[in-house]
Amino acid sequence: MPQSEATRGRDGVPSIFLPSSDTKKGIHELYLASCDETNIRARKMSSFEEAWLKFVPYIKLSKPRDDVCHRCECLRKQVIDAVTEEEKLIVTEMLHRHLED
Repeated sequence: MPQSEATRGRDGVPSIFLPSSDTKKGIHELYLASCDETNIRARKMSSFEEAWLKFVPYIKLSKPRDDVCHRCECLRKQVIDAVTEEEKLIVTEMLHRHLED
């Protein structure tokens, strides 16, 4: 599910992040299939990327490191904020169990 971000940049438009599992090549392939179905002449990859940057620069792909759920974010923050080594180990174990689910 695409996620938006706080407004940044000169244009005041918040960024929309697509899942890190998406790639520009994969999105281009979906675009090609859509153009083929509707008998519209499709752009090659380089023109597609140029159009993307010109018309929808606020749509970006998440990096795997940034594409985490809210629970992962909270647990990672708890690991960083842990005061004792025991506290850190407990929260780290909770994070590992969450990732296995």
